[in-house]
Amino acid sequence: MKASATEVESIEKRHDLRTYYSCRLVLDHPTLGQYQAVCQDVSDSGVYIALESEFVKPIAVGATVSVRVVSGLPTSKTVNTQVVRADKQGLGLKFIA
Repeated sequence: MKASATEVESIEKRHDLRTYYSCRLVLDHPTLGQYQAVCQDVSDSGVYIALESEFVKPIAVGATVSVRVVSGLPTSKTVNTQVVRADKQGLGLKFIA
């Protein structure tokens, strides 16, 4: 039996277990600048973030974005990610090397 288009769209694409985690982040895109965001969940392969403000210009799926945790500590790690999902609520980002 074949799945309908609606059923196919709702199939979970994630392979890693998500952990709900909230922290403040800064996204840095080379041409669009910086955005404030909040982490909603994280997994071994990526993170979903909620945006705190509207994009001046949308960040396209496939774009590379640097993400930094705003921790209040003098040093914080920046990781490179790729946009794999973009909607009005936020972005799904995949960790890349």
